[in-house]
Amino acid sequence: MKILVLPGDGIGPEITRATLEVLRAADAALSLGLEFETREIGLAALATHGTTLPPEVLSRIPEVDGVILGPVSHYEYPPRERGGINPSSELRVRFELYANIRPCRSRQAFSILRKPMDLVIVRENTESLYSGIEHEVVPGVIESLNGGFVVMKLDTRNTQPQPEAPIRRIGLRKLIVCRGSAFPILRTKKFVSLLGGVFSFDSCRTDG
Repeated sequence: MKILVLPGDGIGPEITRATLEVLRAADAALSLGLEFETREIGLAALATHGTTLPPEVLSRIPEVDGVILGPVSHYEYPPRERGGINPSSELRVRFELYANIRPCRSRQAFSILRKPMDLVIVRENTESLYSGIEHEVVPGVIESLNGGFVVMKLDTRNTQPQPEAPIRRIGLRKLIVCRGSAFPILRTKKFVSLLGGVFSFDSCRTDG
């Protein structure tokens, strides 16, 4: 089984190394026949190939059995026309990875749950805010739209900051019950670089 390893940026290489240690140990114990091949993406690839997602990486993916993709620092990338492609969202769309499937099962010896849990969470992976469709309506006003709703961010960094606190508090309360979108919106800078940070954990803590 051939596995393509894409370490990514920031903490990505560190996480990837730990992941490979676990997989190599499992391979040694269970004779899984794993073969690992590492390719550069992200900022490292931008410096050497002029793009954060080289064409040879994209062409290699269909030829292997699986891919390990580390976190990427998409918010540090240049515009797409200058090579700044978000590998995470690009791979999701290109290879139709529209469902994020997360099985959750409790283990009797390692659980604090009162009742056993066997749950599978299926999350949309390519639409709504994850589509990355956004634009600047007028200077300082960012609009992100898809999936049937619109989110707008008024950039008050260079104006009066007073209105931000109540807007964030109200917005956060509303988003918690709005189509399960509260948490993607809290940390969407990975996918929507302009809108990212409209509701931040730090600001919510500060504002109460």
